[in-house]
Amino acid sequence: MWGEVKATFRTRSRVGKQSKSITVSTNDPDKKTMTLVIKGEIYKLLWTSPGSLSFGKVYRGKSKTLTFKVIPWGDTEFEIERIEVPTDDFEAHVVKSSGLATVWRLALRSTKDGLVKKFGSKREDEAGPENNPDIRPEEARGDTLRAVTVAVTVRPTASIGRRSGKVKIHTNLEEMRVLQVLAFVDVVGHISVDPPAHNFGVIRTGEKKKVTLAITSNDKTTFKITRVENGCEQVSVSLTEVRPGARYELTVETKPDAPVGRLRGTVKLYTDDPNQPEMKVKLYGKVQN
Repeated sequence: MWGEVKATFRTRSRVGKQSKSITVSTNDPDKKTMTLVIKGEIYKLLWTSPGSLSFGKVYRGKSKTLTFKVIPWGDTEFEIERIEVPTDDFEAHVVKSSGLATVWRLALRSTKDGLVKKFGSKREDEAGPENNPDIRPEEARGDTLRAVTVAVTVRPTASIGRRSGKVKIHTNLEEMRVLQVLAFVDVVGHISVDPPAHNFGVIRTGEKKKVTLAITSNDKTTFKITRVENGCEQVSVSLTEVRPGARYELTVETKPDAPVGRLRGTVKLYTDDPNQPEMKVKLYGKVQN
């Protein structure tokens, strides 16, 4: 008697050496269960280098572009059908002058403890013996493959604030329809508020708590605060111009007669800067007896 077990190994979210066990129950009294092991090494048909893009701080009104490569494994032929950006703050396109990338195959070497270790990387920014001191140059083998370069740009119209999202590369490969690259950016204006929010914590009835916030120019751009709007009844606010066109100080103080309960509100600062006509300061706290 014999039987056949059909097993499907789903590889979409896996890469590298893999091992999975399958337990089979039988009616054999001498061997009621047996374990089947499926082993293999999975390679991505396509991967990106680098796998994420960190734009850092970008001034509102300015643009910044970073690139990554889409690299095929072996002789894989592919086409990029379209590129999807997370929001309108970004734009992306394939660079026409896309060229080649050197991909280093994995190098094997015996170590002092008698084991065989694997070194090297398929990532271009980690590839080769110069970035892997454990690889002897004569052991490493570099293959030059066709790579497609994708440029991602933060638009000058991007809204102020921190954000992240996925750039999706749609391909014609059935096995890898979509590749994803994370993009991070902090779009800042010429004016900053420090701190941008404040938590007073617990405030006892009759107690006053005060905080001073600095509103400053991040560069040589001059600005003017034209109006302050207090949207929190439990506090009083006052504005002082410390350095004309460059620095203001906003003092926020809790009122001694503030009612018991949560303190929540927003102070709005209106400026003559067309890119930052309005800035908000969030306030938090809790008034207790």
